[in-house]
Amino acid sequence: MGKVIIGECGDVIIRELMDSDLEKMALYANNERVSINLRDGFPKPFTIENARNFKKMVDTQNPKTYFAIEYMNEYVGNISLTPGTDVYRILALKKTRPIKNGGLMTRAQ
Repeated sequence: MGKVIIGECGDVIIRELMDSDLEKMALYANNERVSINLRDGFPKPFTIENARNFKKMVDTQNPKTYFAIEYMNEYVGNISLTPGTDVYRILALKKTRPIKNGGLMTRAQ
């Protein structure tokens, strides 16, 4: 199956997760500058098996709430939407690749 794009803004694409993202997800999630900002329940270390299990969970979602962030044709992290029961929503950005001062997260939103 090809790339399923949800939205894009210039060189930033929000798309469904792909199997090809999993190795980078595991690699980037173990970067200390990244992992220090993740939730306490996030596995440390984060293994390729953790990444596979995460994608399996995402693949069963209906509707999907977790998506990949792609920057300049490379997977760099995840974005999730947590619908609430009222007018409020939680938007969570998890940039896994340590990119600084590029405005990437602002464009992903």
